[in-house]
Amino acid sequence: LYTLDILIKELGGCGRFQVILLLLGYLPILPGSWGISIMMFGKYNPGWTCQGDTCNVSEFTSQLCSCDEMKTFRNWTFNNAASTIITEWSLVCDDSWKSSLIASVQMTGVLLGAYAGGQIGDMFGRKFSIHGSCALMVVANVVAIFSVSWQMYAVLMFFIGLFVGCILATCNVYNFEFLPSWWRGFVIMLPIWSLSTSIFALCAMALKNWRHLHGAIAFVALLAFLPVFWLPESMRFLAVHGHLKKANKVVKKIARLHKRPVPDTSIMEAIANIESRSLKAGASYTYLHLFHRNVRKYTLVLGYGWFVLALSQYMIGFGLSALSGDFFVNMLLYFALPFPVRLVAVFIVTRFGRKLAACLLFLLSSVFSFVIVVVQLVASEDSKGSPTAVLAIGINMLTEGAWGATVIFGNELFPTDVRTLSYGFCSAAARLAAIIAPHLVPKHSLPMYAAFIIQALLQLTSFAAYLTLPETKGKPLQENLIRQSVGIKQHVASNNI
Repeated sequence: LYTLDILIKELGGCGRFQVILLLLGYLPILPGSWGISIMMFGKYNPGWTCQGDTCNVSEFTSQLCSCDEMKTFRNWTFNNAASTIITEWSLVCDDSWKSSLIASVQMTGVLLGAYAGGQIGDMFGRKFSIHGSCALMVVANVVAIFSVSWQMYAVLMFFIGLFVGCILATCNVYNFEFLPSWWRGFVIMLPIWSLSTSIFALCAMALKNWRHLHGAIAFVALLAFLPVFWLPESMRFLAVHGHLKKANKVVKKIARLHKRPVPDTSIMEAIANIESRSLKAGASYTYLHLFHRNVRKYTLVLGYGWFVLALSQYMIGFGLSALSGDFFVNMLLYFALPFPVRLVAVFIVTRFGRKLAACLLFLLSSVFSFVIVVVQLVASEDSKGSPTAVLAIGINMLTEGAWGATVIFGNELFPTDVRTLSYGFCSAAARLAAIIAPHLVPKHSLPMYAAFIIQALLQLTSFAAYLTLPETKGKPLQENLIRQSVGIKQHVASNNI
């Protein structure tokens, strides 16, 4: 069968067009990642100072015990280390729950946006979903600068989350549809997300103002929108929806950039028929099929694993201000350090197996969490800060490595019939964890030791659950959910992340 993958190969595979495409097509990840990360900065509390000799609070560790004392002073001000939504609307003490609510509202928007983005991308085109969301992010972030209340800001953060979800749901799909299969796996391993969030941390370090950061997000969203005038629509989308003339124009554009002869355009109709049949076959499966007896355990265990991984990362991310040391340095380390660990995880996965890598990283994360609990309960107040911060950043690094192993592991467990659905289900579980995480932030919502007891137990139970899964390294990949070969456990692939 003559498929789009074969056509792309005949057009030169990964060439000049794909290089330009990746540079421009992944620009929306900038506003997408920054839109999620803004609340990690927004929840930062730089501390406050009261006018008087008995109240001088400048460290976060003193704030919880000084709320009652602070009420006796009429004149108090936040320290000028940063301007955040905490300092803007005094979201401390009895009002501290409001910042967590705003973060949860935003993550709810991301969850709904991920679903809406996929639907919009399938109905109206990948570019419409991605670049339309970028355009709306420009507007939403500019309006957010002029927020006059935390309620108004919460509503705007919901819509920013919605647009972020649309971008993240469609961006990889769009770029992958122009790439040969081997290059998709390579692009997955590029540190696009880590690089984007690290740039955000540097930007936050320089600006230290939530309004200015929203202006920066609006600017990068505008930059990400502008390539819409050069980037073509997905050939797969155009072919499936019968826009053959437009699809042929895209083929000619790629051929011109690669200096290749233009293939016979009549083949596009045959490709359209093949892609349409494939689409209809996939549409016959629903999320209920993930609970078929052949894959039910995989669905529950991996969904739980994604939930635990996301909860661990977001609890630490939203609680960065609770860690000792400079907040902005901690944020940069939080975003930048995990990527090398993911590369190490990929090496372990390739050399020793998917199951071993995932289980090992979950177990180490649990050990680190338990060590933090011991430090918090046993160490003196002056000596517990630095070890806790180092271990928390270490947990985040291990969690990122576990993400890499889990994605590959899950990709090989599920049959092709339901692989996209399985990824969607696991992603939804992770988004649910992101909604819950702001209410479990160390020192904000829970004592530090309690927050990490929760993490340790969740990570340990994930380790135990993963032990029940079969190893997939070197096993044949299955294509069908129902028709399984005797003696072969269900192993399937997907190359999304």
